Amino acid sequence: MKCLFLAWALMMSSVAVASDLVVLPSTKDNSIVLVEGEWRVNAGKQGRIRVKGNQHLVAMDFDTKAIRGRRVKAAELVCSKGDQTIAAVSLSTIAVPWSETESNALTSGLNVAGHSGATHGGTYGWGYPGGKFPAVTGGNAFTIVHQAKSELVDGCYYWDVA
Repeated sequence: MKCLFLAWALMMSSVAVASDLVVLPSTKDNSIVLVEGEWRVNAGKQGRIRVKGNQHLVAMDFDTKAIRGRRVKAAELVCSKGDQTIAAVSLSTIAVPWSETESNALTSGLNVAGHSGATHGGTYGWGYPGGKFPAVTGGNAFTIVHQAKSELVDGCYYWDVA
């Protein structure tokens, strides 16, 4: 599955119109593997995002310059379908900055203050030493989480984003 874009319908007045649709391109993505033997795997900068059931969490970032300072009325995540079928997803914000090419389940790929156990250019931990990816997403660390059923249209998945 390769993420295409996140579409936001913006509320410019009390009624949104078709011209309010803004497409936000994906700027980075990574498949975070939660299986012990694969915790250090980095799947960033790949042509496709590897999704292996609930053992993988996909981290994505989007260029939001086009909507800064504007009110978002509705949003939709759009991704092309791979070989397997996805029935539903849980969507969440991520509470800390991260690196596409250096992050994995054990590290955001960025330096964590006060910790020196560097791995692949960053230190172990997501937001704090020893923290794993689920600690900063999925409703943890004050992140927003939303579950969405898949809608497949013309080879692309469409998921509502709360």
